[in-house]
Amino acid sequence: MKKFNAILLNYIHDAKQLLIHALSCTIVSKNAIKTSIFEWKMWHRYILGKYIFFTRISCFLGPHK
Repeated sequence: MKKFNAILLNYIHDAKQLLIHALSCTIVSKNAIKTSIFEWKMWHRYILGKYIFFTRISCFLGPHK
């Protein structure tokens, strides 16, 4: 569970960092809004996919306590 929590914390931290990046891009130009939203969606799917994959493996391998 410790590893699981660490991954969750990393995910939240990375999400914040990317959100900050996206917001700073929007200040630069209007076109950047579209790009950063697209980047955000792609990155979000990628990380969420890895996260779900890990949770399924951990549920399968060990007891959930």
